[in-house]
Amino acid sequence: MLYSVICTDTADYIHWQSELLEYSWSKVNQPGKLVRLVACSSDDELPRHRYAQVIRTNPSSVDPVTGDGYIPYNRLYSFRQWLEEQEPSGTVLILDPDCIFRKPVLTEVVPGSPVGQHWVYFGLPEKVRAAIETHSDVAIDSIQPFTWPALIHTDDLRALMPRWIELTSLIRTQSSGWESDMFALIVAAAELGLEFELGNT
Repeated sequence: MLYSVICTDTADYIHWQSELLEYSWSKVNQPGKLVRLVACSSDDELPRHRYAQVIRTNPSSVDPVTGDGYIPYNRLYSFRQWLEEQEPSGTVLILDPDCIFRKPVLTEVVPGSPVGQHWVYFGLPEKVRAAIETHSDVAIDSIQPFTWPALIHTDDLRALMPRWIELTSLIRTQSSGWESDMFALIVAAAELGLEFELGNT
């Protein structure tokens, strides 16, 4: 199974982006399921979609240990909750809600063979580099410049989640960087020895 997954909250501007993504997903006849994980309270009304499976997740934009408010935490905790509660098995296509499909993605990956978007303008800010060197033994040169859209097997995503979450908090605490979750992912992958095939989507 190929799951195209976006993680959002209930903001209006996120909803119209999600609807456009859904429209493009339908127009290209993308195989698999389109899943929208929505971080919101039980009192909030879930958005409705024609094709996407909408799943409520717990709002988690604040680090439970440090109290740091950082919206991308929602993505990490939503993924973890989805993996634990829904138990999906197969390929996950990680997307942002402002992505669109130009053609169907037909590639399904096996464990140990993920594919990621080449992070074209990749660079490590000084504070981020210092945080990585403080909290990880990974060699800086072994870190791959990838980001999402990315294709990853659910087994690999499950293996990444604990360290991805932990490193995001550590890097945020030391650097206050907005892209801390993105840097944390590539470091967690390097620590796990998970090598991504780099592409352009």
